Formats: sequence, C-alpha cells, structure tokens
Amino acid sequence: MKINVSRFLWALLVVAYFINFFYNLFWDLGNPFPFISFVSMALILLWLGTEYYFHALFFQSNLVKNLHPLLRAAFATFFYLFIILSIYDMGWVLKTRFPIPIEILGFLLIAAGIYIRVEVLIHDKKKIFSSNFYKWVKHPRYTGMILIVIGIPLAMNSLLALLLVPAGIIIILVEVLYEDKILAFNNIKPQFYILPWIK
Repeated sequence: MKINVSRFLWALLVVAYFINFFYNLFWDLGNPFPFISFVSMALILLWLGTEYYFHALFFQSNLVKNLHPLLRAAFATFFYLFIILSIYDMGWVLKTRFPIPIEILGFLLIAAGIYIRVEVLIHDKKKIFSSNFYKWVKHPRYTGMILIVIGIPLAMNSLLALLLVPAGIIIILVEVLYEDKILAFNNIKPQFYILPWIK
C-alpha cells in the first residue's frame, strides 16, 4: 500500500495537537487526573486520524459511497456534540466519577469498536467483505460504532451522555436500513445483523 506522506503528516499533526489540547483540558478538570478518560480520548483521536487518512468517514460503513447527506450530518452532529457533552458533564455539570471498573469497561468498548472498524476498513481497502467480522455481523463497522458510542460516556464519566446513547444507536440503525436498501449483500451470509446477539 502506497503511503500518502502529506495526508499522513497532516493527520499526525492534527491528532497530536488535539491530544495535547485534551491533555491540558483534562488537567483542568480537577484532581485526580482522569487518566482513563484521557487515554480513551487519545484513542478516539488516533482512530479519527486513521479514518481520515484512509478517506473513510467515521459515521458510515464506506460500502455506500454517497450516504444520504442528512444521515451523514445527523450522525456527525450527534457524535461531536456527544463528545463535547461527555467532557462538559464530567468537568463542569454533574462532575460524575464512575467506579474505575466502569471507566475501564468504557475504554474497552471504545477500543473494541475501534479495532473492529479499523480492521474492517483495512481489509475492505484490499478486497471488499474480506474481514472475518463479516462472518458474524452484516455491518461490522456500524457494530464498532455502536460499541464506541456506548463506551464514550462510561469512559468519560458522563451520566448525561449515557442518556443520549439510544439516540446515537437509533441514528446508526437508520443508516443501516438506508444502506440495506442500496446494497445487495449477495456474497456474504451473516448469521447476525448489528450485534451477534441481535438478529
């Protein structure tokens, strides 16, 4: 795979800037430093930089090149406001502090979601539907996105954002239904739909 040096350097610069920004912001949120929240945010930023580098939009599967603009705008707006609300709630509104195991669970959900999305993205760049995740779920990148959306409020200690998780999942499911009208998944026969336990 050929490396686009200028795109890579730009993504690296932007990600490094925002990691530094959030590091300083999280120090201002009080004592003790919210380490798991910061690491989760750094992981999210690295993931967004990766998706940018590969010309992949984080709010869609990239199987449909021209996802409806309203769906793209709806989820992008939700996601960015969701992140801002999570941090604002953690630092200035409710100032919730979940037990460490809940924060770790949030981090693990984010990490698993990112792993699924990036693994499928890299395989799809080589050959569409070549990822093993397509054996278990019909839309693995959306499955990954759902895990990320559930994990963010847990890792960021945000009760308010936790209340908005169903709204994010609904937007994702609408995107899936829209894509299903456009795509014909003739060459795969997944056992499950979005999550392995939901048919």
